[in-house]
Amino acid sequence: MRKLKRLVTTVFIAAFIVAMAGIMPVSADGILYGDINNDGSVNLMDCICINKYLKGRCDLLNYETADVNCSYTIDIVDSDILTAYTVGNINVLPYLQ
Repeated sequence: MRKLKRLVTTVFIAAFIVAMAGIMPVSADGILYGDINNDGSVNLMDCICINKYLKGRCDLLNYETADVNCSYTIDIVDSDILTAYTVGNINVLPYLQ
């Protein structure tokens, strides 16, 4: 019985570590700019999330990833930059200009 408890505990801890690794992606500087929903990639779902936030329909999990122009404000400019990145008009985030 003790071996079974130990095995279950070990498997649970390993699964938790793997799950957390997927939730918190890391880029070169520690932030994956634009990954607003924390799924490990920057895509259309992130554009939807930032637009919902700007309309007051949801909260953000991580404000730093949503500030894609590093202006210390999350606004329509961030949404526009993220959309441009998603469709391929911008190649790198954060977009500093």
